[in-house]
Amino acid sequence: MSDSVRADSWRAATALLADIGQRWPADARRVYLTGHSGGARLALQIALATPAIAGVIASSAGFPDSQPRDTVSFAIFGTAGTEDFNHVEMRLLDRALESPHRLAVFEGGHVLPPPDV
Repeated sequence: MSDSVRADSWRAATALLADIGQRWPADARRVYLTGHSGGARLALQIALATPAIAGVIASSAGFPDSQPRDTVSFAIFGTAGTEDFNHVEMRLLDRALESPHRLAVFEGGHVLPPPDV
């Protein structure tokens, strides 16, 4: 992802979070992001740069640089299908993280998890 795309994504996320805070009585300590595939990478990128994010639901992809971390300042719930091309990456993320997280693996490919997950 280029620096200009990262900057644009950051500005969009910041504007969105500010707008939500103005429209609804949102508890800033309970803001969560979610995404699938590239959207999961973007959600994690924003969370890494934004102390106000409480957690990320990352479906079928991990950190923007694909490198697992030991700890992060937010909770992570990850999902991956058994046939997902990012399955191994999500397993490595699960093994490396010591901060609060969970990985749910389901039968399937590079898709959103089934409703029961």
